[in-house]
Amino acid sequence: MRLRRLGRAGVSLALGTTWALFSMLEPAKARSLLWGLYLLTRKRGSMNSQLRRPIIFIAIPKSASKTIANRLAHAMKSSVHLVGIKRGKGLWPGNTAIPFGKLLLAVIKGKVAHEHLVADKETVAKLSRVASSVVVHVRDPRQVLISMAHHFIEAGAEVARFGVNPKKIDRDNMTEMFDYLIETVFPVLVKYVNDWVNVSRGGPVEVAFLQYEQFTVNPSAYFSALAKAIGDPDLKITSGYSQHYRKGKIDEWRDVLTNRQQVIVNSGIPRELREQFGWPAT
Repeated sequence: MRLRRLGRAGVSLALGTTWALFSMLEPAKARSLLWGLYLLTRKRGSMNSQLRRPIIFIAIPKSASKTIANRLAHAMKSSVHLVGIKRGKGLWPGNTAIPFGKLLLAVIKGKVAHEHLVADKETVAKLSRVASSVVVHVRDPRQVLISMAHHFIEAGAEVARFGVNPKKIDRDNMTEMFDYLIETVFPVLVKYVNDWVNVSRGGPVEVAFLQYEQFTVNPSAYFSALAKAIGDPDLKITSGYSQHYRKGKIDEWRDVLTNRQQVIVNSGIPRELREQFGWPAT
């Protein structure tokens, strides 16, 4: 039965029932069950061209991730399905959760499941029940902070939804604004990367890391690595789609932050992270 025949209420009930079952199964058995559901949704005669393992593209915010995800989806003749929601009043992206129904629907329909998902226990457990591996796209947190500041400014009256204090987001007082963001948001960004690194070292899913810096310097090599990471090394990703792509710089933070602020953020990134991803010490 195709999903659209069920109606919205039927789909919600089916997804809820499926998650109740999935949550009781070991990850490998849950993935086998998902594969059966996936096969049931394929059109007759399109099996060979449609079958793909789940594509889950996770990314730190402000890293051209929507541009990349949409270029990947275009190459796959598919589309991007955002699978996360903001929960509570915590700081973004630390407050990003994943409703299992959104994730399951994206995978069953063969979409590129994308979001700024954190590597908490609940999220990783849900991911492990639909996929054995995920792609995690990262960027130097110092530069992410700069891009996020511009994003917050552009959000205007809506900025509170990111968990920050609207009174602290002020384009006319950038030094004070960055003092606030360094104290509050920057540790969340470093933790975001560090938590995914920890998952990669012994979690229930394999993690393939890709970097914004490579996407900027050598996009062809980046997309080749992405195609290999999703298990389709012959996939040609050539779309020119672009969204939420501001300047594309990798070290703008050196020009924006004061010397005092640079000392703080430089010391705030663990040496192990800097060495793993090739981010400069200063």
